[in-house]
This record gives sequence, structure tokens and C-alpha cells, in this order.
Amino acid sequence: MKKMLLIAILSLCVCGVVNAADITGTWEGYFKSNLGYAEVTMDLEQDNRTFSGSWEATSGGYGSISGKISGKSLKFSLYNEAEDCTATYTGKGKLSGNGNIISFSFSGKDCLGRLRGSGKIYFQD
Repeated sequence: MKKMLLIAILSLCVCGVVNAADITGTWEGYFKSNLGYAEVTMDLEQDNRTFSGSWEATSGGYGSISGKISGKSLKFSLYNEAEDCTATYTGKGKLSGNGNIISFSFSGKDCLGRLRGSGKIYFQD
């Protein structure tokens, strides 16, 4: 019985640590896709397990992002609001152990065709 109680307490502690990730802030990095390379900046705000924000890429794309975070895993929708090529992309990501890097992949379709890519963003402040 004591063993089960200890396991339950440790499980609660681990879950508390895993759920403590907060990605609020400015992130900068890059992505590579079948259409090329671009640098990207994201400003994110997190509220419990959901997040939203804005993004801008050197390729000319910009828009909003929204998603959910569970532990260190993210799922998101990225909206390209550039007038000449609107689109919606979906993706998933993983937060690094120290919480300073998000590695992600995404896919979708826009005016240029099917887009698939991956990248990394790094926490700035």
C-alpha cells in the first residue's frame, strides 16, 4: 500500500513538472520546406494548455498561430494571412528538455502548391 501511495505521489510530481512548460514569449528560428528556406519570428502567449500568437517569415508570409500544448508536445494550426497567398497549415512540435527550443514539422497547401517542412525556433525573451 505504501508503495502504491509513493508511486501516486511521484506521478503527480512528474505530471506537475511536465505540465509546467510555458512557451510565452518571442521565438526566432528557421524552417526548411520543399519550397525553400526562411527565417521566422513568433510571438506566443500561453493560457493553460492552449497558445496563440503571431508569426512572420523572411519569405513574405505572416499571420497567426494557435494550438495546444501537452507536456512537451505541441499541435498547432498556422494561418498565412499574406494577401497574395492565404493558407492554413497544420503541424506538431516538441519542446526541448530545457524549454528553450521547439522543433516542429508542418504541412498544408497554398497558392504555390503542397507545402511540407520542418524547423526550429529558439526562445529569445
